[in-house]
Amino acid sequence: MIHDYLPDAGDMLNAPERAHLAMLSTAAHLAEQALLVEYPDLGDVHAPSDVRQQPLLLSAYLIAQRTTELRGLIARHQAALEAAIYRALTHTSADKDDLPF
Repeated sequence: MIHDYLPDAGDMLNAPERAHLAMLSTAAHLAEQALLVEYPDLGDVHAPSDVRQQPLLLSAYLIAQRTTELRGLIARHQAALEAAIYRALTHTSADKDDLPF
């Protein structure tokens, strides 16, 4: 089982969207797993051409693909967010005197 990152209260103080993104990632993972249970051969499908004549399987395939993409995007956002928070927390007072241009 893949465990999604679940933010704690301190994480959510720094970036409240973390809670929603964690729920979205978990929901996407559960949707993908449910589709794989319902359509065990879905993992063997390599392209929409394999399922073009089967609309239900095609839609399941596309949903599974998009949930994987969505979870990847959320992970990238989380990494960028972590980097931004780290930069903000390590920003020294001497840097505050510098003009941004």
